[in-house]
Amino acid sequence: MHMVFKEISFALALLAINTLSAFAQDSTGEEGQSESEFNVPSNEFSVNHMIQQFEEDNRTFSTYIKEVKRLQPVLKELQDELDPLKSANDQNTFSKAIKDFNGYYHYKPDFEGYSSLELKSITARLGRRYRNLGDKVGELNSEAVIKYSDKSKIDGDVQLVLNSIADAVDNINTYRQSIEREIESNKKKLVQLYASEEDRNIHRIAIQFGLPSFCLTILILFLYPYYIERKSANDNESATSERKQYLLDVATVLLLTMTILILGLAQVIDGEVLGTLLGGISGYVLNRTIGK
Repeated sequence: MHMVFKEISFALALLAINTLSAFAQDSTGEEGQSESEFNVPSNEFSVNHMIQQFEEDNRTFSTYIKEVKRLQPVLKELQDELDPLKSANDQNTFSKAIKDFNGYYHYKPDFEGYSSLELKSITARLGRRYRNLGDKVGELNSEAVIKYSDKSKIDGDVQLVLNSIADAVDNINTYRQSIEREIESNKKKLVQLYASEEDRNIHRIAIQFGLPSFCLTILILFLYPYYIERKSANDNESATSERKQYLLDVATVLLLTMTILILGLAQVIDGEVLGTLLGGISGYVLNRTIGK
């Protein structure tokens, strides 16, 4: 009965060692895959700092996206107001277009209030040409009679503003796409950083709960001989010595496994070394079991 108990205990220890070795190798593979995409710092402070930085960047980028969405209809509205000025082909249509645009100019589209430097640059160039055209339209509107022959005075300015709108639309679309790529890239990095943080928490929990459990196991192993001695007082000295040697073997294997596991979780040794050490312990357990 004692020999059966001994073989079962060693088999369980071997199973636990092999499981830990497989876990270490899987963890190493996952870390290597993540590093090929994005280098996650091993330092907890650096990880938290990067998480805060990427989240702040994404909030800023989201603000820029909202500003782009606010500017796009303004450009479309301005283009619609300019089309009658460009397409007017007689006195009546030109006079009406001048009056309508003059009223729209005093309403002034929203070219201010943007926090993005790129949008500020785009609206600044467009705003200068728009104001220059608005001043000339105001002068024509102030005359007693708006003459169709004066259309040539603003044709060049109208075209400049239309060209600026076309350039602004292209630049805004490109800018929006670049922001969206940055947001998506930051989201992927945040996923890896959060995963790293979860792994670190899992390792911390494993140490907090695993260490007391192993200590309790070792305590039981050391107290077990006294229980055996009291229960089997009639056993010979050879059997007692064999039991003590067996308990010493099991305690040694468990202590070594726990020490290596703690070093691995603390990232003092990497996954390859961890797997090698646990494999060595597996070989030791197998040799002891087969030898006896």
